[in-house]
Amino acid sequence: GEAVSYSALSYCWGSEQPHQTTCSNLSGYQQGIPISSLPRTIQDAITLSRILELRYLWVDSMCIIQDSAVHKQQELGIMGAIYHNAYVVISAASAATCHEGFLQDRLPPCGGFKVPFGTEGSVVLTPKLCTKLLAQGVRDPLDDRAWAYQESFIARRIIAFTTHEVIWSCVKTSGDNNNRRGTSAGLYFNDSCRLMLDQSEFRDWGFIVDTFSRRKLTRDSDKLPALSSIAELFDQGRRSQYLAGVWVGGLLQLLTWHTRPSFDKTHPPSRPQEWRAPSWSYLSINGPFGF
Repeated sequence: GEAVSYSALSYCWGSEQPHQTTCSNLSGYQQGIPISSLPRTIQDAITLSRILELRYLWVDSMCIIQDSAVHKQQELGIMGAIYHNAYVVISAASAATCHEGFLQDRLPPCGGFKVPFGTEGSVVLTPKLCTKLLAQGVRDPLDDRAWAYQESFIARRIIAFTTHEVIWSCVKTSGDNNNRRGTSAGLYFNDSCRLMLDQSEFRDWGFIVDTFSRRKLTRDSDKLPALSSIAELFDQGRRSQYLAGVWVGGLLQLLTWHTRPSFDKTHPPSRPQEWRAPSWSYLSINGPFGF
């Protein structure tokens, strides 16, 4: 078919989506969807896509028939391609639910404050220390989601609306709304991970899955699919067998994993109720781990 440019939304659901596509409303949606009936985050993504002159927007809750197991399985299998082939991934990082939106004014970071700037509006003055803290990454709601980690990792271009900044990144460079260019913004989007893909050491995979393990999933069964597209990208040129999240080429190192306490220390590592992976694989547990 004809190649088209589209944006893809990466966001927190926060709860069940009353607007989601189902078998019962599919035919009606194909006739048209009133934008005013959609949650604020999706409305904001439509607005941004129009500004970028992109005709199409991919949103998982609307582009996947949520009560069709067959369609879900098909779409989960190509999720990596959807986000990788998007012209840009829109990351609603600051929104904890789909109803919050992300185009509102950013909060001044780390004690920064707004001052008038003539007829142009205002500027935000930020202490130098805050720039370093922002480079390390202030955690937003989306930073805790495992699917979002894969979506940002494989994106060719991404724009993230964080609590304090708007940050953009592509394969070659990165920046933010404070006109900072390069490493500080790029680190937010795992550019360090993408650089690792050019190396041959499997310890880089350990770093990736360590970071991934700190993210949350609504469904335990999504753990392998939510990592699969990163694995495909990592495998390019390596030709190593992939077994339950572990590469045979790095077996000796990747089997030396151990559990770690969660960030809130209220959810200790545990086994899922349904079998997911062999006990020797770190993907057999719920919760963070390290090496």
